Amino acid sequence: MIRSLDEAVAGGEPLIEIVVRFKEGVDYDLATAAVNSLGSDIELHSGHWYGDPRLRIGAVTAEGALRLFCARFTRVPLERWNHQTRRYDGVRGDYFSGLQRRLLSGRASLLRT
Repeated sequence: MIRSLDEAVAGGEPLIEIVVRFKEGVDYDLATAAVNSLGSDIELHSGHWYGDPRLRIGAVTAEGALRLFCARFTRVPLERWNHQTRRYDGVRGDYFSGLQRRLLSGRASLLRT
C-alpha cells in the first residue's frame, strides 16, 4: 500500500522537497499530471517555478523516493548555527515541521483556487 503525503505528515515523517526539470518540448502540464498520477506519495505543483515552464517543485515521501527513483533518504540531525557566536550550539528541533506545514498549506491553497 502506498502511503500518501498527508498520511506521512500525520505520522510525523518528513517530506522530501523535489525539483523536476522536464525535457524541452514536452507538454509540461501533461507531464506534471503524469507524474502526479504515479501515486499519492508524490505531488508536483502545477505552476512554473521561478517563471520557467519546464520547472516544477513538489514533495515526495521517503517511501515514494525509494519506489519511484530508487533513492534512499535518511533523516539526520541538523546542527544549529549561531550567527552571533559563529559556532554550532546544538541540534535543531524538528526542522521538517515548518517545511511540511508550508508544503501542505501550499497544496491546500492550490486546491482552493
